[in-house]
Amino acid sequence: MQPDIPVSLDEMSKEEFDSKMSRGLKQAESGEGMPVDAFFDSLKKEISGVAHKTFHSLNDDIIRLRTEVFVNEQGFHNEFDETDNNCVHIVLYEGGRAVAVCRYFSEGGAYHIGRVAVAKQYRGKNYGIEIMRAAEHEIAADFAKTAGKAAGQKLIIELSAQCRVQKFYEKQGYIPCGDIFYDEYCAHIKMRKEIFRLTNHNR
Repeated sequence: MQPDIPVSLDEMSKEEFDSKMSRGLKQAESGEGMPVDAFFDSLKKEISGVAHKTFHSLNDDIIRLRTEVFVNEQGFHNEFDETDNNCVHIVLYEGGRAVAVCRYFSEGGAYHIGRVAVAKQYRGKNYGIEIMRAAEHEIAADFAKTAGKAAGQKLIIELSAQCRVQKFYEKQGYIPCGDIFYDEYCAHIKMRKEIFRLTNHNR
């Protein structure tokens, strides 16, 4: 099934484009919406048809991209596992084509992000950052629904990063929280990020 994605610039009429520009700029300048720079960044992604979609099971796009990156490029053998049946998969699309994927699940009081991959031909476009932001957005929404308003609740996200890309995750706010370990002869390190803490303002 074709995912729901924003229309491209070719499919957007001039009136629609002008209206979106005008509305966004007025909101940004009045302080009611996002900052101007963020608005233009968002508009650029919408024009190019960049959007993410969530799934609760593997599909052809996920299998293809993870096979290309983890099996064909990096040489992993045990790519697909039981966790794939009990997690949320996120796919980032550009113009209808899957360009990045990841998955997340909740366990032991924390959320766990894994299997972060960007298609080789789409690297250098910050899609690794985009797929991480999408995952954090979905996790925060899920946490807000399930954690309630209890004081002291905190959202923790963990991941097992390949050591060669540890710096990438550090730039996204993750810090090492364990010793180096090996998964199929590839060095990994556990990392953690605390997004926010809920407090009770009624006390």
